Amino acid sequence: MPETPIDVELAWACDGEVRVEALRVEAGSTIAQALAVAVAAGLPIDLCGSAVSVFGRPRPQGFVLTAGDRVELTGSLRVDPKIARRQRASHRRAGRERERSLKTG
Repeated sequence: MPETPIDVELAWACDGEVRVEALRVEAGSTIAQALAVAVAAGLPIDLCGSAVSVFGRPRPQGFVLTAGDRVELTGSLRVDPKIARRQRASHRRAGRERERSLKTG
């Protein structure tokens, strides 16, 4: 007896916005199979260099999906989080020093 299809979502960034599309895949489908369905449907997704997660948790391409899962394609980080934090802290520190010099000046 054939299994009934399940509905999952595919989310990815496209032109500065997040797109979310519903996909219908066979029960027991993997992430790789769901992405193949998306490509076959003509969705403008870029699989090169994309990490894949389900509800924000990294998952391998062979992860079996269940009904209602949201598959997310995420690109690589543009800035190392440690460097970004140092830059923010430095910027805040410089702002506080400017405020102090204006009060005392």
